[in-house]
Parts: sequence; structure tokens; C-alpha cells
Amino acid sequence: AGVFITGFAIYYALLLITFDINDPSFNTFSSEDIVKNFGGIFGARIADLSFQVIGLSAFVVVIFIFSLGLQMSNIIGVQHFLSKVILIPICILSFSLTFALMPKPEFWEFSSLGGVNGSFLLLKLQKFPHYAIFLVSFPMSLILFSIVVEVSLKDWIYSFRFIFVW
Repeated sequence: AGVFITGFAIYYALLLITFDINDPSFNTFSSEDIVKNFGGIFGARIADLSFQVIGLSAFVVVIFIFSLGLQMSNIIGVQHFLSKVILIPICILSFSLTFALMPKPEFWEFSSLGGVNGSFLLLKLQKFPHYAIFLVSFPMSLILFSIVVEVSLKDWIYSFRFIFVW
């Protein structure tokens, strides 16, 4: 099961990476015969829906699925599976809110980088300044991400040291 889930994460990542706005999807009709997405029409629709609903947080979902697949492949298995399943949607929403705070580039065809969910949360929190929302949502995203993927503080420190030294 762990190998299958890890393979699914790689497949989902390929669907997201090969997304093309001109491919047919739920809200785009295309007369082109060639679908550029790796997964064909099905992949184009899944990628389009993912980007519309949660924006760039779809890549965080890929990391979660990949991580859970690797943990399931391990002899020890997934530690605290139920608590991780509960924390994943909260983390994804937190990342969506963080991405919704970022300015939308011209090539991005959707409502915001955080998708519809990020835009909705930002709308509901409009009475707070954007910097305050960012100061809460970004650290919360990283903490929840660390819990689900099992990244320790030592790992984060090592990564930052490596990035700055490099």
C-alpha cells in the first residue's frame, strides 16, 4: 500500500507540473486534439480542480501523500495516523491562506495563488491586516507541515544552514 501511495503521489505531481490552462477541464472547453497534461483529459481536470480549489497548496498535498506513502512502506509504519489525517486539511487551508496573501502573477489564471479556499479565508479575515494574517498563517503552516511529515527542528536548522552556506 505504501509503494502504491508513493507512486500515486508521483503521478499527482506529474499531473500538476504538466498542467496547461488550454487543456479541457471543468470550466475550459478546448477544441485542440492534443492534451498536454501527462494524465490526459482526466489529469487536466484533476490538476485544474486542484489549482482552483487550493491553489499552490496542491503541491503540499503531493508532499503529504508522498510522505505518508514512504512512512507506510517503512517497517515502523505511520505513527499517529489519525492525528495526521486531522491536521492535513488544517495545514492545507493554512498554506492556502498564506498563498492567497501573495500577489497573483500574470500567468496565474485562477482567483489567487491560494485558490478559492485561500481567497475565501482572506475575505473572512479582511478586518485584520495582511501582515498579521501572514504572521499567524505561515508559522502555523510550517508547524503543522512539520508534524505531518515528521520534520524536526534540527532538520529545519540543518536545512537553513545548508541553504545559507550554499
